[in-house]
Amino acid sequence: MSQGDPIKLGFSSGFTSPYTPVVENQFKGALLAVEEINKKGGVLGRTVEILPRDDEMNPLIAKNVAEALIHHDKVDMIAGTISAASQLETNRVARAAGIPFVSLSQSNSLTLAEHLGPYTFHEAPSPYMVAQLLGRFGVEHIGKRWVFIIADYQWGYEILASMEKIIKHLGAESVKVFKIPLGAKEDDFSAHLPEIISFKPDVLSVTNLGLDQVNFIRAANKVNLKKEMSILLTISEITIVDMVPLEELVGMYWGVNFYWGLEEKIPSARYFVDNFRNRFDGEIPSGYAGYAYSGVKELLTAAGEGNAKTLDHDAIAQFLEGRWYDNYKGR
Repeated sequence: MSQGDPIKLGFSSGFTSPYTPVVENQFKGALLAVEEINKKGGVLGRTVEILPRDDEMNPLIAKNVAEALIHHDKVDMIAGTISAASQLETNRVARAAGIPFVSLSQSNSLTLAEHLGPYTFHEAPSPYMVAQLLGRFGVEHIGKRWVFIIADYQWGYEILASMEKIIKHLGAESVKVFKIPLGAKEDDFSAHLPEIISFKPDVLSVTNLGLDQVNFIRAANKVNLKKEMSILLTISEITIVDMVPLEELVGMYWGVNFYWGLEEKIPSARYFVDNFRNRFDGEIPSGYAGYAYSGVKELLTAAGEGNAKTLDHDAIAQFLEGRWYDNYKGR
């Protein structure tokens, strides 16, 4: 590769998946970071090119996409994915090839020894962190009988294990778990609601996202489920608000990773939200867009640091390890 060639950043995620609306918003965060870096001269005097690829939230496809990005497209680094399962496969391929990878979604597993490589980075909370906040809040403020709906894949399993651990520690009980496949329709949720009501839980904890979450909300409202129990969405996003009438959302508890209103309090949030709105026709960034913006920005900033003339992966790792930064929501 010559000095004039662009730095290539692969971006793998579920562009065609139940989480499409979240992924599309997230990718814009990555694109904004790349454009900002390029306006400042790029990396090592070279422009950065972002290559989006669709892994469909399928681990096998994610593996193939990562291999193609590395061996065919010759990317210098990879960012992604929305799926906790896909990110493990993407990381495995990147680690074997010695390519830096920054994960942009929740994971407990990624930072375990079996997955963690010298160039593996994670820009997102873990399900353990989410459970420490929401599980504690739920037990202390809502109640002690819990029923769970989880997306039937890696992220759902990790949230469930984390939540059950914290609520048990706090004296609450997990009464029943319903595993719902990705791509669920309204009827897939509606079929379980009578049984859920029969358990008389204090809390119904729901772990899903994108169109799956929209379909759950619609099903729940058709039977006025909010009158029967408190509903806690472990993670939700502005992209959900855009798809569901506001009155259907009122009365549910939401866990959110980022609130655009932080622009009123935090200078970096104002910078991020203003630039995102201006670049994408008034669209508001989600928490997942924030992960992508910050994770990509850190990776590219690290690549351009120092006096190196070429990319030095060890120098990138050294720069990022233990680093404090404030890209969009405070230090």
